Amino acid sequence: MISELWESVVEETQLPPGEENSYFKRSGIMPTAYDERRRHRRFYYRTPAVLRVGDVEPVLLGAYCRDISRNGMGLLSPRQFLPLQQARLIISESQWYDLRVRWCRRLGEQCYHVGCDFDTQEEGGPGLW
Repeated sequence: MISELWESVVEETQLPPGEENSYFKRSGIMPTAYDERRRHRRFYYRTPAVLRVGDVEPVLLGAYCRDISRNGMGLLSPRQFLPLQQARLIISESQWYDLRVRWCRRLGEQCYHVGCDFDTQEEGGPGLW
């Protein structure tokens, strides 16, 4: 399903310069910084996904998951997001997550690193854990 959705995206994320060949090779627990303030460990989670943005006229964007933790995830998007903005991340037909943006940083052209919290699941949606 993700490959079918990917065909209908209006913009695709460009991987950060220098990571084109190594992006999908990382896996396992992410290293932590000495001043880490996160409550939960992050894990590499490198996979293509589709972001559905907007309620009235939804737009599909080609994105890449970057990392995941118990309460949120990082991803790469072709567009900039503002804090508290909402989006749905679709990974497969049976796996999607509603997200709320916490922060966004530009890494390159059509490449924004977006930090998100998992938003409350809609009734009937798949649970995270």
